[in-house]
Amino acid sequence: MLYSSIAGSPSIKDKGGLVQSFNGTKNALSNSLIGNNGIPIVFDEFSMNEMSTEALSSFTYEVTQNRGRLRLDKESVRKDPGSWSTTAMSTGENSIISRVNQNEGLRVRLFEFPRIQWTKNAEHADRLKKGLLNNYGFIAPIIAKKMIDYGPTAILNMLNDNKEELLKMLPENRLTSRIALKLAQILTAAELFEETFEIRLSVEELTQMLIDQEKESMTEREMAPKFYNRLRQYIIQYRKNFKIQDKPSIQYQEIWGRIETRSGKTYCYILPVIFNKIAKEFNFTDTRILLNELKSMDVLMHDKNKIQKKKLIFSKDEVHFREGLTGKAGFAEKGDYTICIVYGEELFNELVS
Repeated sequence: MLYSSIAGSPSIKDKGGLVQSFNGTKNALSNSLIGNNGIPIVFDEFSMNEMSTEALSSFTYEVTQNRGRLRLDKESVRKDPGSWSTTAMSTGENSIISRVNQNEGLRVRLFEFPRIQWTKNAEHADRLKKGLLNNYGFIAPIIAKKMIDYGPTAILNMLNDNKEELLKMLPENRLTSRIALKLAQILTAAELFEETFEIRLSVEELTQMLIDQEKESMTEREMAPKFYNRLRQYIIQYRKNFKIQDKPSIQYQEIWGRIETRSGKTYCYILPVIFNKIAKEFNFTDTRILLNELKSMDVLMHDKNKIQKKKLIFSKDEVHFREGLTGKAGFAEKGDYTICIVYGEELFNELVS
């Protein structure tokens, strides 16, 4: 409510207000942004939305790319998708990140700030709400005038200075520069507010909040480490579907691969069709990028010039399992290509001992 009130009505009941329900289709929500240039918008209560993972991910990309999806009309003529240039905020008790695809491209466009107490208490929140519903729309025009007085070069210098300061404090990884630029926009807005209204904000506390948020998000955002850890638990849960070391075979429902230990490490050979199924279940849509990231972590064993590793999974008595999963008939004397993920031996002692 406070965010939207700087430029317009923060009431979801006002037809021309800047707060609208998240309870809508992807196309309807995207269309509501068209023509919005520089005006904050709030999608209220994310938990009301019932979009699929794919639709929600697509919507998130559209919002951050400032352009709708290309479409054709009934005459097969390309329609203008519409564009905007704004920052959208959402409220809700549930996490958007947990519902979208776990691609890094989304994770550097979408920021969540959980477990932060924005108001002192319920009474404080109620007074703030009542005040904003009666006084709104004054701040943005005044700041806009200040920005015009400064000119684009000065604003850009402020942004770059804040980015450089953040780069000194943020944990370093390959996404740090992109993250710093986005967070610098928040600090630049705070700086402009201070200089416009001569009101001092707790910029140091704000900066620390952004850094703490990034530290918390960094591990979650890293695609390969996150998948690597979740896969470990998945394999433990479905260990009966894997052949384990040299133990005698049992009556498998399906054979998904093989687990072996040697030289202090555990090797999990997973059939590609199963690996792709697991990745999809975890909302990782691009397995090619995922495998390359796992390779860069040095946890993917593969044949020369390949991303996969050949391994004998099925015996001569199990060709029906092989055909059912891979679509290939007969016995593969040299084995089948697998995705081989390497873990420390201690992770799977209960499986291979």
